[in-house]
Amino acid sequence: MIEGNKTTFRPQVRRQKYNSACSSGNNFDKDQDKSRFSMTYVLTTSSNNYGQVFDLLTLVSHNGSQLVFSN
Repeated sequence: MIEGNKTTFRPQVRRQKYNSACSSGNNFDKDQDKSRFSMTYVLTTSSNNYGQVFDLLTLVSHNGSQLVFSN
């Protein structure tokens, strides 16, 4: 769902898994919270050193961390 500059995600499958090459006692495979979460987003454009223009999508979580995607 998108409202203004905020999008809400509804995870269907959310798992966390880790396999240690050194110690199998550290291995885990567990379900994670599947509740909805929201992130704000910003759409911008940028260019590289060759003048090529591309779009950027920045997702910002509630704690301020950012994920940036480009085309």
